[in-house]
Amino acid sequence: MSENGIPSLEAVFLALEQGERELVKRLREAVAIESVSNNPERYPECVMMSKYLVERIQALGGQVESRSDTGTTDGPGGSRVPVSPIILATFGNDASKKTVCAYGHYDVMPAALSEGWDTPPFVLEETEELLHGRGISDDKGPVLCWLAVIDSYNKAGVEMPVNLKLCFEGREEAGSEGLEELIGLEMGTEGFFQDVDFIVISDSGSLGAKPCVTYGLRGIAEFEVSVSGPADNLHSGIYGGVAREPMTDLIKVISSLTDEKGNLGVPDLTAMVAPVSEDERRLYTDIDFDPVAFVKASKIPGVNGGMTKENVLMRKWRFPTLSVHGIKISSDYKATCIPATCTARFSIRTVPEMESGAVKIAIEKHLKTVFDNLDSCNQFTIDHVFVSDYFLGDVNDTNYSAARRANKAVYGSDPEFIREGGSVPIAISFANLTKKSICLLPICGPTDNIHGPNESILKKNLFQGAKVMAAYLAEIAA
Repeated sequence: MSENGIPSLEAVFLALEQGERELVKRLREAVAIESVSNNPERYPECVMMSKYLVERIQALGGQVESRSDTGTTDGPGGSRVPVSPIILATFGNDASKKTVCAYGHYDVMPAALSEGWDTPPFVLEETEELLHGRGISDDKGPVLCWLAVIDSYNKAGVEMPVNLKLCFEGREEAGSEGLEELIGLEMGTEGFFQDVDFIVISDSGSLGAKPCVTYGLRGIAEFEVSVSGPADNLHSGIYGGVAREPMTDLIKVISSLTDEKGNLGVPDLTAMVAPVSEDERRLYTDIDFDPVAFVKASKIPGVNGGMTKENVLMRKWRFPTLSVHGIKISSDYKATCIPATCTARFSIRTVPEMESGAVKIAIEKHLKTVFDNLDSCNQFTIDHVFVSDYFLGDVNDTNYSAARRANKAVYGSDPEFIREGGSVPIAISFANLTKKSICLLPICGPTDNIHGPNESILKKNLFQGAKVMAAYLAEIAA
């Protein structure tokens, strides 16, 4: 033990270094299992991947159960099957220690050589600096890093400083079916999550080359808006100028959601946004981010609001946005018809303190008012498709303080504290249902190309990331 009561990590770090080739070997085996959760024909592979992890956890001395009792999903040949198993594992049950739960997922997105991969996506390819393969970064790499950490504590002969629980699911890429229900069930007396003190999620990425800790995520509210009029599609040469056209009504309604500069233009929504505090603003000061390089790499023609670091990052993470994802029409796109029905899909990325119920009410009120003012004879409908709340952690609480010290123990400097513009719905579910501190501890980088072709991870990020996980367990125990 060190002077401050934290277990000496040198032996654990050495065991991790000695086990690097073993970790790559395990990843090679895991990548080869095509656990694509949003393809029903790959359901057997998802089950196979869960069994692979269960066997590995048992070999490391953990108590484990595999749960598929919280719902069903589509399976091979149009069948209905239980949701992919949710793995709940426990290492240690010492009442004098804190209990940490680490979350990850073992399912992956689809991948094929024809989609631009340079090598077969389900065959791990190793170069001097990189590992390539579907799921290597999102999220099989981090999942196997947690198991490597447990193995290294064992091999180093160092007692695990906390009780560690693992929650690995197999439906994250398909909406985490069944997991929220399971968390609720297991929050009761004697439930798996009932005695958890802290939750750590390794399913996010860093902003740049420097290590980081993620403390905020935007939420999302998705809507579909339809305008319908004629019973059938109409010839524009015969009925143009006579019929009130659904498409022009829809475009006017949708365009009202933003102002002339592309900012969210619904006053009832913008009024909900929490002001930026000085403490929050200071977090942006030391972040290593080049907005010019970001714009160039993103291949976008410019940036709303100016090319400053603070503006770009706050627009990426801190402020709400509205994006229109597409318009579906009832006629052939190339036909010179007046479509009878037009439907637009859009989403709002929400931030503190935009509560989902209030967002829904504000959008419905705004769009209905705009449409009513058109004095149109067409019909207007709005459908609330999906919602996930925003997440905001406290960077000064015990969980984040431990993450800060863990990164410093490995990298020699404090990590950057960042937000992400996207949504991780399961982080919200954990926060809402467990009422515990949730920390996102990423090991993946911005160039890993998750969900895309040639997904990869830098080997140094993988190996150093495992050390951060090991140090985090020691630091949170202090």
